[in-house]
Amino acid sequence: NEHRLLAEVGGVLSSLGGPESLRRIPALAVSLIADCAVLFSSSGSGEPLIRIASASRDPSLAWAAEHLMEAPLKHRTEHPVWRAVLEQRSIVAELDPAQYEHMAQSPEHLRALRAVAPRSALVVPLCVGGRCLGALGFCSTARGFDAQDLHLVEEVARRCSLYIENARLHHAEQQALRARDEVLGIVAHDLRNPLNAIHLQLQLLLRRRTDPADRWKEPAENIRSATQRMNRLIQDLLDVTRLEAGALSVDLARMAPDRLITEVVESQRALAAAASIELRSETDPDLPMIQADRGRIQQAFENLLGNAFKFTAPGGKVTVGAQALDRELLFRVSDTGTGISPEHQAHLFDRFWQAKRADQRGVGLGLAIVKGIVTAHGGRIWLESAVGRGTTFFFTLPFAAAAKH
Repeated sequence: NEHRLLAEVGGVLSSLGGPESLRRIPALAVSLIADCAVLFSSSGSGEPLIRIASASRDPSLAWAAEHLMEAPLKHRTEHPVWRAVLEQRSIVAELDPAQYEHMAQSPEHLRALRAVAPRSALVVPLCVGGRCLGALGFCSTARGFDAQDLHLVEEVARRCSLYIENARLHHAEQQALRARDEVLGIVAHDLRNPLNAIHLQLQLLLRRRTDPADRWKEPAENIRSATQRMNRLIQDLLDVTRLEAGALSVDLARMAPDRLITEVVESQRALAAAASIELRSETDPDLPMIQADRGRIQQAFENLLGNAFKFTAPGGKVTVGAQALDRELLFRVSDTGTGISPEHQAHLFDRFWQAKRADQRGVGLGLAIVKGIVTAHGGRIWLESAVGRGTTFFFTLPFAAAAKH
């Protein structure tokens, strides 16, 4: 019977059918192991466990099993299920009917407990690689669970754990493949435009190379600008790869934040003027020194300002500022642009994310790279925005005396 059960469990879990396959496990288990079985899933972050399937050997008690599935399981460390999840070990517990009222989380839950009348409980966590993905819970109304029951249940749980992990990896792989195809398409589009510009300008340059009026200089400058854009896109792809590998390096040095902001603003003033946007700086006097990687912080500012210019209409204003807090310096980049809707704000720092998929002005890496740079310095980054009223990005850097080397 045990071999038959394990074979049936293996058959159910042989294909990555998602939650529907898992929901069949409790019904298989009650045929041999217990009177009632429940399958739980866990986010692993301390959130309430979720019951995703249940079954009862007695069809007349199906309503009670269903109610046990629907009742929320609050985070209570003395509960056998939570003990199994938190301690990542199997729990066998004898249940006294006098404890039902204490265990109940609602009057309906108490009624279901009294109807099932469990006398013994067995809970096995679903663990893979030190992470708990959920638990299998069983209860018996007539007998206690022995070592043979425990061994069988742990075998079932092991198969369920591997199935959940494989399903997760399969889902992640499919998402990665879709993201790769989408990004490759965007990158190909973004690289093709500057390449076409380089080709056209080069043809002009070759025709004018003997022009005494030096009309070849403008095409040459356009070629330089296009190649810089291509190089920046390639650098962004390299940086996000380093972020994924946790290998984004920073070369720290002491520097004055007001001078840093002045350099950033002056380097971006021509772009602001070309977009008819007013660019200005606002810094508190006598700002303390910071310890940072000048090139990386300038890169962060350039990405933030590039976004601000992109979404601010001509005649708008972009402001770069800094002020001292208790132990860190607060930088900000504000614009009077279109603003960001609340449902999009949570995704802004995701890699390859764009609010409008048809927007071909980038690949959605700029803000992810900014966050990686700030995090590598030991700082924090966030934003405040209102649709139609503009957006402000904030990030912090530790003072030089408190910076980590």
